[in-house]
Amino acid sequence: MAAPDYARYPDLAGRTDLCGAFKVPTLRNVATRQAFFHNGLFKNLRDAIRFYVRRETNPEEFYPRDAQGIVHKFDDLPPEMHRNVNTVKSWLARGRAGLAASLEGATPPADATTGERHAG
Repeated sequence: MAAPDYARYPDLAGRTDLCGAFKVPTLRNVATRQAFFHNGLFKNLRDAIRFYVRRETNPEEFYPRDAQGIVHKFDDLPPEMHRNVNTVKSWLARGRAGLAASLEGATPPADATTGERHAG
């Protein structure tokens, strides 16, 4: 693993608490978005949630195994930074459908005339 490139982001030098973190948008109107993640990989909320759950329950689908067959999650970060990665263990307790419904509830209904969404 290469050392972090702080020269590219001098304002983040020494901010190891942010290594592996992403700045995310508000949850307001999250169900209306057409792209999720920094690269737009997922096109709807349920697929984005499914990824996070699968990453927790089936990490071998996303991370390499070593010679002994052990899966190494978050292998693209230094080990001391793994704690910065958000995981969904608490989401698993609620279930995917419950989480998606909660997030969809953060989206106010559209006005029948204008199609605009207004917070209540």
